[in-house]
Amino acid sequence: MSAESIMRLQRLAAHTKAVMNDPDAVYPQGALDGVADMLDLAERVIDGTYRRPFSHSHHFLPDIDAADFVTRFHTMITGWQTPGDMERTYGLADAADWLSTQDLAALPLPELRDRVDTTTARARQVLDSVKSGTALGNVNPERYRDLETALAACETTVNAVSPDHRALARRVADCMDAIRNCLASRVLACDLTDGDDLPALFFSSADERAALIERIRSDEFLSARYRDIKAIADEWRPSDADAMAGLCRDDVDYAAADRRFRMWASSESEYNFVTPADAVSATIEIALPATERYADGRSFAWIDQLRIASAQEGDWALLNPGFDGAADHADSPEEAADVPAHWVSRSTAGSLIRRDARELYRIGEGASLYLENPDLTDGAVGTDVAGTDVAGTDIVDAGATAIPDASGFVGARAVNDQPISVPANTACTLAFMGKLDGVMPHGLHIRLRFLNADCEECGAEDWDFNRAAALWQVKGPGRGPALSAQTDAIVAFMESDRDPAAARVYAIKAKNEIMLELDDFCQGAEHWMVNNARPYGCDSYGAVQAGRILCSVAATLTLIQSFHVFSDSETARFLDLIDVMLLYVTDARDRTAYPADEILLGATNWQTDMMAGAAVISLALLDAGILDPARALRARRMIADGTWFLKAQVDDHVNPDGAFPESLRYHMAALSRYTFVAGVLGRGTGDDWYRSTRLRDMFRYYADMVTPPYAYKKGRRSTPTFGDHQLGDGTEFAQLGLHASDVAAVDPALAQQMRDLWLEAGRPVPPFSTEAVAFEHLLPNMDPVPGHEPYDWAPLHSTAAYPDSGIALFRKAFGTPHEQFLAVMSSPRPIGHGHFDQGSFIYYKDCVPIVVDPGIIGYFDTSKDWLYSSSAHATMQFASRYGRLEQAAVTVERLDESLYSRQFGYVDTPRSSRVLDVHVGGVDVSGVDGGAADGGVADGSAADGAAEESITIAIDNPEGAGTQIRTITWFPEPELILVHDRVRDFDGTVRFTLPLAATTTEETSSRGAVSSAGGVREFTSACDYGLRLQTLFLTPVDTVTCEWGTSSPVAPPVNGRDQLQFLRAETQASQGFTVLLNAMHDGEPKAHAAWSPDGALYLTKGPWTHTLHPDSSL
Repeated sequence: MSAESIMRLQRLAAHTKAVMNDPDAVYPQGALDGVADMLDLAERVIDGTYRRPFSHSHHFLPDIDAADFVTRFHTMITGWQTPGDMERTYGLADAADWLSTQDLAALPLPELRDRVDTTTARARQVLDSVKSGTALGNVNPERYRDLETALAACETTVNAVSPDHRALARRVADCMDAIRNCLASRVLACDLTDGDDLPALFFSSADERAALIERIRSDEFLSARYRDIKAIADEWRPSDADAMAGLCRDDVDYAAADRRFRMWASSESEYNFVTPADAVSATIEIALPATERYADGRSFAWIDQLRIASAQEGDWALLNPGFDGAADHADSPEEAADVPAHWVSRSTAGSLIRRDARELYRIGEGASLYLENPDLTDGAVGTDVAGTDVAGTDIVDAGATAIPDASGFVGARAVNDQPISVPANTACTLAFMGKLDGVMPHGLHIRLRFLNADCEECGAEDWDFNRAAALWQVKGPGRGPALSAQTDAIVAFMESDRDPAAARVYAIKAKNEIMLELDDFCQGAEHWMVNNARPYGCDSYGAVQAGRILCSVAATLTLIQSFHVFSDSETARFLDLIDVMLLYVTDARDRTAYPADEILLGATNWQTDMMAGAAVISLALLDAGILDPARALRARRMIADGTWFLKAQVDDHVNPDGAFPESLRYHMAALSRYTFVAGVLGRGTGDDWYRSTRLRDMFRYYADMVTPPYAYKKGRRSTPTFGDHQLGDGTEFAQLGLHASDVAAVDPALAQQMRDLWLEAGRPVPPFSTEAVAFEHLLPNMDPVPGHEPYDWAPLHSTAAYPDSGIALFRKAFGTPHEQFLAVMSSPRPIGHGHFDQGSFIYYKDCVPIVVDPGIIGYFDTSKDWLYSSSAHATMQFASRYGRLEQAAVTVERLDESLYSRQFGYVDTPRSSRVLDVHVGGVDVSGVDGGAADGGVADGSAADGAAEESITIAIDNPEGAGTQIRTITWFPEPELILVHDRVRDFDGTVRFTLPLAATTTEETSSRGAVSSAGGVREFTSACDYGLRLQTLFLTPVDTVTCEWGTSSPVAPPVNGRDQLQFLRAETQASQGFTVLLNAMHDGEPKAHAAWSPDGALYLTKGPWTHTLHPDSSL
């Protein structure tokens, strides 16, 4: 730290104290304590007692100036700033500024009266929701009376004829403090039980522990899950876990680490680029300049699993991107004769490249590419780390004559032996795995040289990779120390009565893995807080992940605390690491005295996980009995804070229809965190969240969203892939089975639906992941719901009961092999992690998806721009008034932006639209919001049997004038869909897109002159599982094209790739589109359409006929 930064912090601390001690100010104590927390950290920095409790093994940052850091850092903590503001900061400077806004005495009288109203309403809410006493969940009787007294005093003062302003401010502050103190005084389960008898308190009460263990051992399904857990626990030996302490150092001994662990690093998806407009091919160079060296002077690196891909073209056809096959020659005698096939060396000065397939340095199967420069000290090649080649031959020392090549390069360099074909003017992503045993000035260098049709260089892209290798567990995605710690802790818990000595060994392993996980994560958290950016593009260190990791750590701690495996020094470091994590996810400012709308300001799913992690780890620490009185009080307050925030979010942030205002994927992510917290805090505080919150509504929404069972996904159901989502194979229904018994107490019929869907999905359990709670694998309850039979809730019908989510559902023949499903997207407000997909739809015929939504692959590679765009969805788009973008663009850092469609001259739909009317089951249920229109049913749904069902949506042109009116009509009997797009107030070109799970599409008929008087163009697509789609364009179109586009795995791969066909048509806005879709098996009749002179449309399919008159939606 510099003397200047210390002096600045000293002045800031003095200013903060002056603000806190202002004799004219009236602050709630909760506001003062929140600022005092930051002031305490600042004073420890000033007096030199603060020590960073985590290593810099990853070298994400150099040693930072702690004084500057505590002054201001980046944060995702919400509730105190402008909604949607992602440039949030906190620290002592912001805390002092914020405190000055909390002076109640400085508020104008109208604002102070508003604060009186919100505070007294909140006080009454608290008094109504808690009981005083000594039982679980009760609040301290004295604190309860204090709140009653403070409320009465506040009401008396405000009702006075001429209330004294300062006295009123004081009464409000007292009332806010009384709310906080009352809620922090709740009796917790750990207050009622001996601390040594608390293992698994998170997952059962202390008396139920033995019964839980017996149920896991005796139940065939649960015992199988336990064997899975133990297998993961045994992947690392006790000696491996002991050695993890060596990974928690600023300078890792890689030679020792490599003997036990896979030490690699990912390039993530940082390397995004656009190919030149005239590029036809490219060469790849991988270089380690001789100047790139570790601190000890050595210079070597590995690289593997090279991949370059574009959203439209898929993976580039790289030759030997895994460096596995050996070339049959070497370019120079000093090289070992095992240069990778399709690569040649362009090394100089005794440097070399070679294949390296030794087990110590392997990532995946086969070999890696190894690059090395001679050691600077004696000119010798570094044989201490690379003594033999892949064939076991000694490497020849070629000396270190530093003669550069013609380009001036000195070092090790590999170049592919022939140019590879590349798409022009296309956004692409480069990714690979690298192994650097530390950091260098710049690291490994990669260059793409682009060539035009004349083989002349027409551009280049350059990147440096300088990320230190770290523990890389290759057993599966999401694996890491936090998962291993949980599995070891579970084994310790399960074996404690049968083999206490062995159980203790597992508990010690879990402790070591916890410490490694926290040491690792705090480094990423520090980088985020300093730079407001992902370290090396790695998304695993966000504040949302921090909340999840805290839940994983808490779940581990509660299972091993009775083994007393932490020494005093380890406990102290553990608590310091937890403090860093808590600084990342929350702060000490009180939230309990504020109304829900204030504490939820700007909140998203991020804060769900952040506040959950803070509350759950606080409860675990209290359970463990390792906190001093000051920390214990802070933990109680964090539990109260988190409980209030999360309950308010469930009740007020969740839409009236039960949908979390995000995509279905994030709805379930939030729900899984809520339910974990509901179970943990329910047992810890006595709350019944299933009765006191809207968790039931969230489960009903998800259970009603199911798609038909799909053969490609193991015959399992999923949910519509609108927004950031992927089509699953039933695993997303794990929470339904896990919590059906909880829901049964409040809604047995829904519980039966949840149980049936879970059984139908193959009894899934949550995925094994560092961010998931592994013990949940052992908690599903297979008991039947009393008073209910399987599928007594079925079938599901068409429904418009979820208008806030934006998804209308049309169904036929639910639960049969001929199940039909049509889902339409029209959201009244933008949803989190939503796409530019308004008016789009998904259609299944006989349980097979035909018209699909491609979902999401990743946020930080170039597939994101494509998959977010309207071009990837079943939408209509307006031509952009700005024309085409000449240069393709990459906007991966913005989830609310995509420029993909602009490359083709079209604008994306907005992220919200308006439903004008909905008809299901012959009933107009427009505007249904939990109630029925006349003749409808209470949830806005209707039984099968209607002649037609429809939805009409208005979608505005984001660039100004123009509105699309889309009517989608579903004819259940003939199984036809008619899409009719009218365009108002726009003069220009519009485009219609249909994403198809098809292998081929060809034009099969063009009947009649395509004019306003009629004409039909017919296309037939070969779809999966023997289905065909007949697409009839019934109004004039200028062009129709079909192209391939990358997709998440929503359908069987085509030519080895996850891709869909995109049928596109262009026409003038005055024409609009009228498109008839007919999915059919062989032997089913084709559909026919004809226009009458008066503008009526006649539709036929076999014996079915229908007439649409000009005064209808046409």
